[in-house]
Amino acid sequence: YSAGKKGGTGLGLAIAKKIVLAHKGEIGCTSGPHSGTEFWFTLPVSEFTEESVKTLPKSTHELREYYSKGNVLDSSQQYVGVSTERNSLIKTKEIALRRKIVILVEDNRLFRETWEKLASDMDVVTFANPEDMIKAYKDNEELFRKASAIVLDNDFGPESSMSGFALAELLKGAGFKTPLFLSSGGDFNVTELKRLFTNQIPKNPSEGIQLLSSLI
Repeated sequence: YSAGKKGGTGLGLAIAKKIVLAHKGEIGCTSGPHSGTEFWFTLPVSEFTEESVKTLPKSTHELREYYSKGNVLDSSQQYVGVSTERNSLIKTKEIALRRKIVILVEDNRLFRETWEKLASDMDVVTFANPEDMIKAYKDNEELFRKASAIVLDNDFGPESSMSGFALAELLKGAGFKTPLFLSSGGDFNVTELKRLFTNQIPKNPSEGIQLLSSLI
């Protein structure tokens, strides 16, 4: 950018690309006749702790000093962009807090893949049957405790001898506080449904994701 002159030097996008790629992100644009041009970029985000936020540089001047001393920002201290108006760095904490972890137990592979692709505002962890989920829980209990929702199919076919209701009963008995959602088109006993599940959502992944997003 050349102050006081029309146009620019053409370096802006090249510099932006180098910065984004250095942070292991992606950058691109979409453009069309009479529709304008939109430039976008993505950067990886990580969970922030209050302590890590306090140590982040608060301005571009601080950032230069930080790097000049040989420091490197770790994965929990990455930025989404720079506000030139305020001369301050926008941190990923706000974005990281908006993402929710959803556990999906579903024997239909196509449905699992659809959830992973369509639920763009969630981190969806999928399992083909209750047994796989239970094994994963034993290996990583913290992940399940952090989940915003656990979505269960009811009939897993030959993949499992356990039903969604049986798994929900097991989770409740283990003291799970995470909301449980039944993803099935069947008709069930209303009393049992309300006792074990927060709600029943449509089996169709697109409709199920849309309803779940409004509930958690």
